[in-house]
Amino acid sequence: MAASPSMDVPGSGPGDEMMRSPGIAFEVEISDMAMSPPSSVPKRVRRRLLETSEARSKSPSSLEEIEAKLREADSRRQQFHEWLANKARPKVKSPPRSVQPEDLAERLQTKLVAAEQKRLELLSQEQTRLARLEELRAAARTEVQLRAEREREELESKVESRVQQAETNRLALLEAEKQRRALVHERVAQSVLLRTTQEGKDRERVEALRALICQKIAAADEKRENLLKAERTRAQAVVLQARKVAKAVRRKRELESRNKKELLEARLQRAKRLRAEFLGQRGGCQGACHNNGHKMKKHGDRLSRKLTKCWRQFRRSRRTTLMLAQDFAACHVSHQSVVSLPFEELAARITSPTTLRSVKALLARIESRFMLSSTSGSNVANINHLLKRLSPPSRKAGSRMGQRMSRGSNLTSTSGMDKETVKSQSTTGARKGAASQKSEEKEMERYPARVFLCAYMIIGHPEAVFSSRGEREVVLSEAASKLVPEFEKLINLILDGPPSTSVTGPSSPTSANEKKSSWDAEGSGLKRFSAQLADFDASWCSYLYEFVAWKVQDAHLLEEDLIRVACQLELSMRQKCNGSGMSHDSQAIQKQVLEDQQLLRERIRHLTGTEGVSRLETALTDARKQCLEAQEKGSPLPSPFASPQKSKASGLLPLVSSDQFTLEPKELFPREPVSISDERALDNERIVNEMLLEPNWNIVTAVHGANKSEGKLGEIQAQIKKTMEDAFWNGVLEGLGRDPPDYKRIVGLMEELKMELSGLVPDNWKQELNECLDVEIFTQVLESGSFDYDYFRKLLDYALGMVLKLGAPARDEDTKTSHDALMQELSQISSDLGEKSRNSFTRALVEGLRFVLQQVQVLKADISAARIQALTPILQGSAGVDYLQKAFSKRYILPSADSGGGSCSGKLPKTAQWLAEAEQILEQSKEDVEATRDTFWATLAENRTSNGLPPTSSMRTGSRSTICKQPSAEPVEVAARLEERRPLQWQSPETRVKLGILKMISGAQAVTEENVPETLSLNLHRLRRAQNEYQRLIILTTSLLLLRQNVAGKPVAGSSLDDILKIGKERLEVILEDPMVSMSKIGDLLAEVSLGNESAMANDGQLMTRG
Repeated sequence: MAASPSMDVPGSGPGDEMMRSPGIAFEVEISDMAMSPPSSVPKRVRRRLLETSEARSKSPSSLEEIEAKLREADSRRQQFHEWLANKARPKVKSPPRSVQPEDLAERLQTKLVAAEQKRLELLSQEQTRLARLEELRAAARTEVQLRAEREREELESKVESRVQQAETNRLALLEAEKQRRALVHERVAQSVLLRTTQEGKDRERVEALRALICQKIAAADEKRENLLKAERTRAQAVVLQARKVAKAVRRKRELESRNKKELLEARLQRAKRLRAEFLGQRGGCQGACHNNGHKMKKHGDRLSRKLTKCWRQFRRSRRTTLMLAQDFAACHVSHQSVVSLPFEELAARITSPTTLRSVKALLARIESRFMLSSTSGSNVANINHLLKRLSPPSRKAGSRMGQRMSRGSNLTSTSGMDKETVKSQSTTGARKGAASQKSEEKEMERYPARVFLCAYMIIGHPEAVFSSRGEREVVLSEAASKLVPEFEKLINLILDGPPSTSVTGPSSPTSANEKKSSWDAEGSGLKRFSAQLADFDASWCSYLYEFVAWKVQDAHLLEEDLIRVACQLELSMRQKCNGSGMSHDSQAIQKQVLEDQQLLRERIRHLTGTEGVSRLETALTDARKQCLEAQEKGSPLPSPFASPQKSKASGLLPLVSSDQFTLEPKELFPREPVSISDERALDNERIVNEMLLEPNWNIVTAVHGANKSEGKLGEIQAQIKKTMEDAFWNGVLEGLGRDPPDYKRIVGLMEELKMELSGLVPDNWKQELNECLDVEIFTQVLESGSFDYDYFRKLLDYALGMVLKLGAPARDEDTKTSHDALMQELSQISSDLGEKSRNSFTRALVEGLRFVLQQVQVLKADISAARIQALTPILQGSAGVDYLQKAFSKRYILPSADSGGGSCSGKLPKTAQWLAEAEQILEQSKEDVEATRDTFWATLAENRTSNGLPPTSSMRTGSRSTICKQPSAEPVEVAARLEERRPLQWQSPETRVKLGILKMISGAQAVTEENVPETLSLNLHRLRRAQNEYQRLIILTTSLLLLRQNVAGKPVAGSSLDDILKIGKERLEVILEDPMVSMSKIGDLLAEVSLGNESAMANDGQLMTRG
């Protein structure tokens, strides 16, 4: 700025001008370079922008902070310029001089103009400067934005690289974890192998020890057999010596009798000769003698021809014993064949008309031969009372066996008569039997054909004939095992003949006298036939007795079932028709029930006669009384499926009427016992299967686990069982409280306790047990009404002491504690109700018996578990596998490997269909797996070449990848190890089985016994559990995806989303434990978790469960 002289200020005096200092006016020129925007941010601004405090983070400043700093600098600069413009300007005062007013005004005007120009220039300069400052600020803002964008890109690249490194590290960690698990599995496999090897060695050692023991036992048996053989030889020698002596004596007697006979014959011949000479001497008698001799010869020829004709007619009509035996042999029914044949084929062979006709004819002939042989002096056992139980009620004719027995007794009583009289009686009896052939067929048979053929069924397939394996069934099996060999020995004797003769005695056409003489002859084979026939009859009597006893027991059980069904029908009818009036439906129900009860009544009458019908009527009367009492009291009617008549019917001891028991042909091969025995065998197979698949399996834990897995259903069943037990014992207590009291049920319970303990204790303890638990004494004490607490306590102490002796030591403390608690309870009962009162005694009696029976049941369960545990080492080896293979082959009648094998598709249709379906989906599954594998390797290769970007699938689903600070150093090695895995063998049977199982558990149809293959029937529960887990997993994942999709559309942070998904997963796992959960409940739960709003719950629940 140029300096200008100062102006004089009016009003200033001369003195003032001397005191004033001179003022200087100057102008500052602002060049264009100073006002132009700098090419870059000044160093001072840049330094202040980069300055940060220690408290701030090391990350770059934001755009807002930079702009705030620029505005602050602009305001300071503007203030500085204002201060500089408004600063006072001292002027140099000139010495006062005289100035004219006109000059002063002109000068003042000039200064004003100059000041105005100066002001305008300054204003324009300031505006220019401000414009340049604005341009500088815009340039700085742009540069800051570019730098922030550049830094953000660098930060994104760093984050992406770290994400990629984290993914690589995760794969490496997963591979390391897999390697660790593989090492652990390998160690476990090695330990299992070592343990298996050790067990094999132990098993071999045990087998060797067992073989040594068996050898010693065999040696002992052989020694015993040798001793028995020597003793038998000695006895035979003694018998032979006795026979030789008897034979010599008999020969001596025969020789004497023969000499006497020859002497008599010589005397007769001499007398005849003398008579002929005397007649010849008389003359006219010679022609008459000649005619008489000719007539006798002619009569003998006629008799011979008649006998030959009768023999031929007998062979044509009734056939000989040899022919009948040959017909039976042609039926191929023998001990060996019935054991090897399957049940269906054996049943068809035995029930065929040809077999029945042949066996019936042969047994009838054996019966006639046995009755004829009884004339030799042997007694015939009277089995008419047993045969009557096998005859239908319509047969009221006299028994043929009674007549024959009377005839046999008459023949036996004539032993003191002469031989001619005995011969004539036997000949007369045989002639009468041949003349009344048609009437004999209608009479009772000694050897019924169907009953006899049941012996072959019992030997060949006892599990199909018997519904249980009790004492009665075991005795019947032993009797059948003795009967069949005796019968086959008899058949072989008929077919092959005795060793001493080639002529079959039973088939020779001889007269009664010749038969008797041949049976009595020494060394004849017919005597052996007679002895074998007697042995067969003795075995038959034993077998028939056991068979009738077994059928009577079955008749009792069937009668109980029929009575229970009739009572259930009665109760059900009264429940449905109670209070409904006599409508058309009620009348129809009553009519149908009456018809069904009439059929049941006829069936019971056919089974057990009038006694069974009376028991049925008694049970129906009791059921009607219960219904009437329930209606009078207003209580609900009894349930038709829990009839109390079973306990009453089970206590029936008298046998059925002998005239009413029948054996129909359809009952020869019952089907119900077959299913029961098969079910029991199937239970054994399940136990062995569980022991093979689970080494630590235990029957007790399996039962508890099954009850626990059933959940609410198991609790309901346990509650029902407890209620039924309480009702039963309440009924017993109510019976004891009646006037007069009913002691039948409590005595039956005491007998049951005695039988249970008898089946558990050793044989040397049974006598003491029978003496201590004497049911008769117990009954007498009850009926006396003495309320003997001491006797009852002794019974309880003895029974519980026996349980403690037989039980496991681990249960001793619990049993003793329970016993003490029971005694305290009984003492409390007696003190509360009075020791001599009936109520206290009956209640104590019932509680004590209930406790003891419960302890016995626990003891039986422990014994069963101990037996199974003892068999575990054997069944978990090859023996268990062999057992399952044989049981499976037997159940489905599969061809064995020894017989050439063959196709099993016809025997196992479900398995064949299942494998065929697996074969159909094999190619499609192979294509799917290969496509998935190719996609996986392509994704892995893409991840290798990418710059750390996470997989697109995770980006698409919105999942967050965890950022790991440690990068993975070996992604290529991990991929290489994955590529070295063994390829899948698609043509192997294991692959087909796995595909079939996968298809089964992933299907929409539930796995049941109807659609599961036969080879997987033992693992049905495992398949169901796998299917349930698969469906549960599908529902859980689908629900979580729906929940994530619903929540992701709302403004929710990432951590909150994870928390919501975690809560939803936990609540879904809880609700899916309920087997009765529905899709609507799941949708409501998802809506509640995602929204937390009850008003929108129903709408969102419908949206989530739609489709």
